[in-house]
Amino acid sequence: MPKEMAPTDDVILGEESHNVHDMSFVICIARSTPILAPDLLSHASGKSNHVEALRVYLLSRSLSRLKNQFQAGKGMITVDCIEGYPPVSLLLGKHVFLSAGDFYLASRS
Repeated sequence: MPKEMAPTDDVILGEESHNVHDMSFVICIARSTPILAPDLLSHASGKSNHVEALRVYLLSRSLSRLKNQFQAGKGMITVDCIEGYPPVSLLLGKHVFLSAGDFYLASRS
């Protein structure tokens, strides 16, 4: 995937630049991070602070744990542990994507 399409909060683990003949390219190794859908604001009590709190919560979770939670919840999790905000149910593939690739594929279809 082109680097320009990657989320701004991706965690870059390593980056290498290479020159081969008359071509140069960069390889970035990044940790997959969950991506929130752009329309999540209307779903999360309409407050941008709530969306930011959800983003921080999801980024703090390991990807394997999130996958397990979504599998156990049949594609849905309820986040009810953010102090000062009501619980919100998140659907995998609608509100949350577990990788930039998933988000990219969903936005193309």
